[in-house]
Amino acid sequence: MKIRLCYRIEKSAGCGQDKYGDPTEVYSCVKVHCTTYNTPKNKYKKYVREGRRIIATKFKIDEKLIVPITLNEYLDQKDEEQSVSKNYFKNVLNILRVKWRIKWHKQ
Repeated sequence: MKIRLCYRIEKSAGCGQDKYGDPTEVYSCVKVHCTTYNTPKNKYKKYVREGRRIIATKFKIDEKLIVPITLNEYLDQKDEEQSVSKNYFKNVLNILRVKWRIKWHKQ
């Protein structure tokens, strides 16, 4: 079994940029292998601290800029990012279609 430990990396860490090049938050998760989902609270807190340390080491940033979040918050952000990406891609295709008078055929 795996537990997902989810985090938000603050924009001041400089890890992410939006489509305009402005700093933005980044979302990350660390998967921990466990034998059960019923992990004692103190052990879970240890996992969260270790996950922060792993991310801080990997991105070479201060651990204080990494905020633990719930799995739902993480998934909400991922859904939002995918939706924005899809809409951005559709808009680019529409601009190209109009500019070059290309007709798209639905399959």
